[in-house]
Amino acid sequence: MVATGVITEKEADAAKKQQINLVREVQQTYIAPHFVEYVRQFILNDPQFGETAEARQDLLFGGGLRIYTTLDPAMQRDAEAAITGVLDKSSYPSAALVAMEPFTGNVRALVGGDNFFNIDDENAKFDLATQGRRQSGSSFKIFALIAALEHGDTLDTVYPAPAEVCFSVPGQEDWCPKNYDHAGRGSQSLLAATASSTNTVYARLAHDLGPDVINKVARDLGIRDSTLGDYYSAVLGTNEVTPLEMATAYSTIAADGVYSPPTFVTRITTEDGTIVYEATPDNRERVIPLDVAREATIAMEAVVQNGTAKRAIIDRPTAGKTGTTNDYGDAWFVGFTPELAASVWVGFENSNTSMTPPATPIRVAGGTWPTQIWADFMKNALDGVKPSEFLAPPTTIPVDLPAGIVPVVGMPDVSGMGLDGALRTLNEHFNVEYQYKYVPDVADGTVIGQNPMPGTEIPAGDSVTIIVSSLDPANDGPPPAIVTTTQPPPPAPEPAVEPAPPVEEGAPPEPDPQTVAVPNLAGMTYSQAIAAIQGASLNPNAQLQAGAQQDTGAVVSQSPAAGQQIAPGATVNFTIGG
Repeated sequence: MVATGVITEKEADAAKKQQINLVREVQQTYIAPHFVEYVRQFILNDPQFGETAEARQDLLFGGGLRIYTTLDPAMQRDAEAAITGVLDKSSYPSAALVAMEPFTGNVRALVGGDNFFNIDDENAKFDLATQGRRQSGSSFKIFALIAALEHGDTLDTVYPAPAEVCFSVPGQEDWCPKNYDHAGRGSQSLLAATASSTNTVYARLAHDLGPDVINKVARDLGIRDSTLGDYYSAVLGTNEVTPLEMATAYSTIAADGVYSPPTFVTRITTEDGTIVYEATPDNRERVIPLDVAREATIAMEAVVQNGTAKRAIIDRPTAGKTGTTNDYGDAWFVGFTPELAASVWVGFENSNTSMTPPATPIRVAGGTWPTQIWADFMKNALDGVKPSEFLAPPTTIPVDLPAGIVPVVGMPDVSGMGLDGALRTLNEHFNVEYQYKYVPDVADGTVIGQNPMPGTEIPAGDSVTIIVSSLDPANDGPPPAIVTTTQPPPPAPEPAVEPAPPVEEGAPPEPDPQTVAVPNLAGMTYSQAIAAIQGASLNPNAQLQAGAQQDTGAVVSQSPAAGQQIAPGATVNFTIGG
């Protein structure tokens, strides 16, 4: 180095005199270590990457693989900063955080602990987010709320809310849960009971519905790896679950009831571009009705605005639920905006340690540190993303129908279409609401998600949602203005009148431009007839002919007759054979 002029002889002499010290081990650090470890185990343990463990090991470490993950490094840093910003002392409990994208299931950030690289701790690599099963507390109540809504309750249904309630349990002592604050609340609607997290109301739901029914909802939404015991106290969160499962379940609600499995890897290729693995959206499934998902969201908005999670109020619509276990052993907040869902768990790794003074400076309930961490994370993670509104529960268009007629239309598959084409396809029967999502590797303006799923039969005139890709990071959220209607658009200004061409002898006369032809409905189903009439800018009116000899559900007569020219908006009457 002296010869080449990089350093002087004096600098070289000083360097030679320095003692060389050997370190015991060099530990490489990298971002999101628990996320990376999850991906590593995914490849090493899945037979699709090799029939033997040795083959999978060779592929992962010697195959020149390029692994494309869902991790957002900026969100990951936001998640880690949110945790350390609240739990800023080494004596404080640990935390786990999982952030997931509704409609896709893509895991964008994951914190499974804070000491992954500590070589002196044999449990350092244990992932609290995907492996740490802890009691969920009242964050589990949402599954009971959804079960109640599916079984006919509404958010206005009123239940007694005493300070304590007792139920007989066959072969066991009576089950007598109390409210968190030991106070009675008279009677409460489900909306109010959710906001205030009233145990006695939810205990009544568990008794009336059965714990198996509630647990089925939880499994459908995303609690699919942990074992759920069918006992009454499960409604209050005594079953153990992981933060990843809770994020998945609440993400399903945020996606209007469509479950997407949590996705960490989108594609794996070899060095020459050969695809080894590619995630597909085919395994998405509707698990709860759209209207139930949106009603549950309304209840969870009340939790944030008026209930136990006021610390989660941020500058955009927010829904979620707190959870605290007995003796303050575990504390949760699981919530979502229209753009992102996240679960936060806080607790000591030794589950027997209570988060109360002197172990912690405060009694750590779900509405304290977990909610604060969640809010801090979401504010930064969504900074610069246009806020979207939660969609209201759907309503059907007013069609004068007798009892027994249900106006339903199958949801078309518009995935992969351009926005204009998807709107033309869907606006024929539905109100369409859409929002953009920044996706850098998909063609701009492509439909990448839809809700409900293709083939789902829903009432004509209901709202449906599509997610559209954008190559512009700033264009993430709803469009500047959305005009959604099943009614025909207003007529365009009439063009300059050209001289009419001569009518060929024997040809039928041109139709009056101020009228439309009545479609031929013979043999159509109800849904087909509604679509045909509305597609002709006319107003449908159906009647049911009980006892008709014709095939049930088919049009047997119509008025006016097919082909007749009538004014746009006029009513077409038709009769369905019954």
